[in-house]
Amino acid sequence: MRHGASFDQVSEFERGRVVDCRDCGLPFREIGQRVGRNRICHRWRQEETSDEWGTGTIQWNAIVFSNESRFCLQLHDGRIRVGRHRGERLLNCSVMHHHTGPAPSIMAWGGIKVHCYPL
Repeated sequence: MRHGASFDQVSEFERGRVVDCRDCGLPFREIGQRVGRNRICHRWRQEETSDEWGTGTIQWNAIVFSNESRFCLQLHDGRIRVGRHRGERLLNCSVMHHHTGPAPSIMAWGGIKVHCYPL
């Protein structure tokens, strides 16, 4: 099932949560867990234990697992995370001004295939 088709079956409130999570860069797997709709993982578990898949060794060796990770440097409501030590509360060097644009983020890609070199 495509992401768009399942998106239409979600309530308006959950749609807002999904959009906010995607804006912050969370992967679909984590968003599915947060809104209680992580069907792909359940499907993989069912297929893994079914008779037609057997042990699953041959089939899983042909699959490339990739991961998209985004590290959000701001909170979803635009606040910036600041770590300070005691006594640094109001020092000018510890204050960061509010940025109203899109949240800066870092994208990290990785992939793994069984019996093969890293991508």
